[in-house]
Amino acid sequence: MGNINYYLSKIGYGNNTTCIQSTNLELIKHNLSLIFKKEGYSLISKLTLPSNADYLIKELFSSPYKTKPYLWVIGLSASNSGWTTIKTSVEDLLCRRAKTNNYSRLSDIAILSNCNVFHHSVHSSHSGVIVEANSVGKTLATGYLDECDDLDSMQFYGEPVLEPKGEQNFNLLDVSEALQMAGRVEMKLSEQEKIRKNEELETIFQGKDQDEIKKAVAEWKKLNMGWIERFDRDLGNLICNSKFFWQEDNIFYKSYTESEKLNQNKIEVLFFQISRFNLDSTTEEIWFPIKNFNWLDYSKDLKKNNLQKKYWQ
Repeated sequence: MGNINYYLSKIGYGNNTTCIQSTNLELIKHNLSLIFKKEGYSLISKLTLPSNADYLIKELFSSPYKTKPYLWVIGLSASNSGWTTIKTSVEDLLCRRAKTNNYSRLSDIAILSNCNVFHHSVHSSHSGVIVEANSVGKTLATGYLDECDDLDSMQFYGEPVLEPKGEQNFNLLDVSEALQMAGRVEMKLSEQEKIRKNEELETIFQGKDQDEIKKAVAEWKKLNMGWIERFDRDLGNLICNSKFFWQEDNIFYKSYTESEKLNQNKIEVLFFQISRFNLDSTTEEIWFPIKNFNWLDYSKDLKKNNLQKKYWQ
């Protein structure tokens, strides 16, 4: 079957989640609508699927870039300890800056809602950034990016990224001790004990018992988890009522394929359309720009606007 370390390195770990210290979903929805309206986006009802729905859903799943220029989807879940978890169809959407703004949408949300907001972006078990925004819109980004050689010039969507200082996760927001210590508690094993345990798990991994292999993989992950991944998972356990929602990475796709599951977990989904199209969301015409999406033209635009830089620039 191969080496467990190699096997798991092919899987990787990633997550992008925004959290706001408020459970007033109506206020959050209102503020998001205000922010996006200034940028030319309008809140619309859930889109009616066309007759070729199966094909279209597969296209949306395999090529999410097709929806980005036309439609944004946002999921909201009132969570634990006064927080609301937000997932967006566009990666790191709320950390980005509108063309007319010198500050991020995260700052806008914090100011309008008069509360703390943070976004955690994880791109591997050892690479990630947390961006904090307080009620007056001040922001601070800390973390590590594996592919950035010059640590002094790290940026995440225009936000300078500082190396974390001391034994705390949050350096701007006043949060609970549990959130400050998330990911900080490691397994108390000596290096020799860890090596021996990894060898035992490798032996199980080479076997034929599928149930035992699954257990070995889960234990190996826990034993060798990077602290950024551990921090992210701990945050999810502390804040989000729905474990699957914390790890959600395609809210647009799930809003159609798992809508009942989202409803059962009290997750609300919002749809925003760029106003220049102003297409009727109850008819098939809403899908025309997506169905006619020209990937070649989009790639040319990326190059023209120099958008093919690393994601944090």
